[in-house]
Parts: sequence; C-alpha cells; structure tokens
Amino acid sequence: MPNLALPYVKSRGAALLRGLNRLHRRQDGASYALSVVLIMPIYVLMIGLVIESSRLLLVQLAVVRASAAAARAASVWLPAECPAAVKQAKIRQAAAQALAPFASGDSEHFAAATAGRALDPQADAEYSAAYQRFTGGSRLAAAYLARKREFAWHATQVTWQVDSTAADAEVRVEVDFEMPFYLSGIGRFLGGPASWQGASFRTRHVTHAASLSLDTPLSKNRTLGIRYDTAH
Repeated sequence: MPNLALPYVKSRGAALLRGLNRLHRRQDGASYALSVVLIMPIYVLMIGLVIESSRLLLVQLAVVRASAAAARAASVWLPAECPAAVKQAKIRQAAAQALAPFASGDSEHFAAATAGRALDPQADAEYSAAYQRFTGGSRLAAAYLARKREFAWHATQVTWQVDSTAADAEVRVEVDFEMPFYLSGIGRFLGGPASWQGASFRTRHVTHAASLSLDTPLSKNRTLGIRYDTAH
C-alpha cells in the first residue's frame, strides 16, 4: 500500500527550506535590530568617554587657575606676621575657592569626601551669599553651593616650597585636586579608587604648580610691624 503522507512531508519540507532561504536573503527586520543592539554599548561608552574627558580637561584648566591663586596668596601670607596654621589655611582657601565652581555637588561625593571631617557652616553661608550677590540672585540652592564648597575644600591639597631665604625668594605652590567621575565605567579607564574610605566611585588626581616671588618687606627684620587680621 503506497505511503500517501510522504509527498506531503516532502512538499512541506521544501516550502520550509524556501522560506528560510528567503529570510536569509532579506535585509530588513531582525538584521538591523541586531546591528543596533551590538553597536549600542560601544556608542554609549564613546559618548561617556567624551563627556568625562571634557570634564577632566575643564578641571585641569581650573587647577591651573587655582595654583596661580594659591601662589598669589602664598606670596602675601608667608611673609605675614601670623601663625603658620593661619598661613596654611589662607593658601589652601585660595585654591579651594577657585576650584569650588568646578567641584562636584553630588550628595554621594560630598558624603564620602567629608566623612568624619569637620564642616564650616559659616564659611558655607558666606560663600553662598557672595555667590548670590555676584550672580544677581541665582536659583541654585544654598545647600548645593555648600556641598560644592565643602567638597572643593576637602578634595584640595596644597603644598609649597621656598627656594631660598632671600627677601624676594620664589615660592613654588603645587595644588592637587581629586576629581570624581560620575560614570564609574569611564572612571575605570581614566581614574582609580578614591582616597576616601568607603567611596564607591572612581577619582583622578589633577595637579599643577605655579611659582611667584614673595612679597617680603625689605626691612632689617623683614617685617612690616603690622599684625594681620586673620579673622577675615
């Protein structure tokens, strides 16, 4: 007795092969979706790299400006008749204030940088008030400005070295700013682990040095005989 199902199976198999062949030759549908899925991670990574690289360049320029501000402060405060701690604070303040506009205002970055460290609410309020006056009434919240100022203060380290003992000696001031990355994936390429304990984000140390002559009085004792008001 002939098998009547065999021709039917053969025709169905041939139709299936023809359908698969047509699907293979077509260039629309799933083939484009697959290309987009494959390229999207690389595209996102490139966009993130451009953004973080631009931020890094901007911070580098800001550190150059901050080192110049710290060198100007050092040229005045190092010869001043005041305690060494006051001189150090004034020079560091000059650098931190210059970097505050470029510092992170993110709550996570702020919490990691200031953990276990003393804050200065009075300085934060004065900075916010000065910013509001300068901008004519900015919409930025005082708390956000305070986070930026505090982060800049705790992320900025300043060191200096006087090259000689002459009255017009040259002082070299180096500013180191720890810049956090917002995109952790990019931070793995451009930065390293943060120096603050418990921080989950990556950072990069940006440094620059500037030199300037000291404004030391040319008197016998190299002092002006004037006590500085170190409270302002």
